[in-house]
Amino acid sequence: MSFSIILVFGILLLPLYLVIAGWILGKPRDYRTAGLGVVFMISIVAVLIAGTFVVSLTEFILPS
Repeated sequence: MSFSIILVFGILLLPLYLVIAGWILGKPRDYRTAGLGVVFMISIVAVLIAGTFVVSLTEFILPS
């Protein structure tokens, strides 16, 4: 396992893990808000990954 994977998924995303754990494990528990927050964060990540994929395809097909 490379250092960059550990860096990205372990250290840089630690605040995100703590926020999600706080939403789910905190009191008072509000599962609707926790669910909306998780879906919102997943949608942001999906948009970023899709955008990166489109840009990489564009660079592959039309090299500058």
